[in-house]
Amino acid sequence: MSDLEISRDRGVLRVQLNRPAKLNALTESMIRDLGAVFHESARRQEDKVIVLSGAGRGFCSGADLLELERLSGPGTAADNARVQFLDSATKMILAIHECPKPVIAQVAGVAAGGGCSMALTCDFIVASTDARFGQIFVNKGLALDLGASWLLPRLVGLHRARELAMLGDFIPAAEAASIGLIGQVVAPSGLSRAVETLCDRLLSSSELALSSIKAELNAGLHTDLSFALDVEARAQAVCLEAYVASGRS
Repeated sequence: MSDLEISRDRGVLRVQLNRPAKLNALTESMIRDLGAVFHESARRQEDKVIVLSGAGRGFCSGADLLELERLSGPGTAADNARVQFLDSATKMILAIHECPKPVIAQVAGVAAGGGCSMALTCDFIVASTDARFGQIFVNKGLALDLGASWLLPRLVGLHRARELAMLGDFIPAAEAASIGLIGQVVAPSGLSRAVETLCDRLLSSSELALSSIKAELNAGLHTDLSFALDVEARAQAVCLEAYVASGRS
């Protein structure tokens, strides 16, 4: 996984996109590897928190368009290659979304297109003031992908989602935070420390509680209140059993 840097320390899995010369543009192999890393981490008890970042001066500029162009020739083989690329991307986004561990996007510089969508899929976004977010698909004559059509209206409302997606403008981190697109914004010099502080807080919480809350919130995005209450009741029963067993009561 030369285009991904993987490290583990005190329960934190760090995944860094490592194509700085290409602003960490995603190739199909990177997308497949990312999906595999998140699937593996979901099963590893040692991993408590995941941090996703980009090497160099950007988080991720989206899909590698040169690779996509090579997959865009006529014919069945090209059609199959494009489908395989998009299928891998779909599985990768779902692996992040469904991972029971808290996932933090550490964003410096550009988060564009699919890179922006990938950051928004994470549970937390900590961005430096020099970060910029853009759903720039329309500027390339492309439709939204990597979950952007599902994420944007839920984060900022339908009308603002239309502005972001149909105009394709970049917005600075401060504005992204003000409209609810992202969470915390800090000075570039404090980005790593802010992420570490967030990791510390999450590591100090019950792993079962965090995974249950993430599952509840994910389910609540597309269910009615009655179903959400049922999901909560079942999750809370499991957490209460663990709470009592721990002797904290």
